[in-house]
Amino acid sequence: MAEFRVMQGRKELGTYRFDGGSVRIGRQKDCEIRLTDGAVSRNHAEVNRKGDSWVLQIKGARNGIFVNGNLVSFRILKSGDCIEIATFVIRFDDDAIQAQELEADLDIPEGADTTINISLSDAMAIHNLNKDVMGAHVAWYGDAEAQNVVPLTEDRTVIGSLVGCEVKLPEGPGSTGLCAAVVKSATGFDLEPMEDAGDLKLNARPVARAARRSGGDRIQLGNYIVVFHAAME
Repeated sequence: MAEFRVMQGRKELGTYRFDGGSVRIGRQKDCEIRLTDGAVSRNHAEVNRKGDSWVLQIKGARNGIFVNGNLVSFRILKSGDCIEIATFVIRFDDDAIQAQELEADLDIPEGADTTINISLSDAMAIHNLNKDVMGAHVAWYGDAEAQNVVPLTEDRTVIGSLVGCEVKLPEGPGSTGLCAAVVKSATGFDLEPMEDAGDLKLNARPVARAARRSGGDRIQLGNYIVVFHAAME
């Protein structure tokens, strides 16, 4: 039995399971997997059972499909493949799973019947954001409403106000200079105070030495809170 786990950002929207046949993915109400977003075409893609395999094909999509980071129009799916359509990520598995099926009731936004045609560069930008949000990263809000996402791809990610800091905060009380570093190790990530740590706090507690991080931890520097997210499985 094939399983399709649908996520948007870090929110899991539902899990769909199929024994065979044709699985349509798109914005139409009669699609087996319905994704209600203006960047998703009415009948965006289709997955068909062919013998022992599942085959993904682009159908009426204007904006493309990424599978494991590659832009494709056709693919024989393997267990663990990640299908990206706009801001949605669908994890495909074909192992027999006994877990209780989760029914997804997706909210239908106004104007969901109108497709927004986007450029390849915009599609790539969405793909890169999906990749960053699904992987280990830190996120914070500055003076604007937009969220800043910084992927933790380097061995050391420095937080501070100086040029060259990967997480560059506006200079202010508690966020001036070189404040802290998120350090990658073989077993996870540590938060390390630096010379300008000041009243650095982790989950509202002062930090005086390196501390191990877990998903959802809140790093506070003055008026700014930087949230650590572990990579999604």
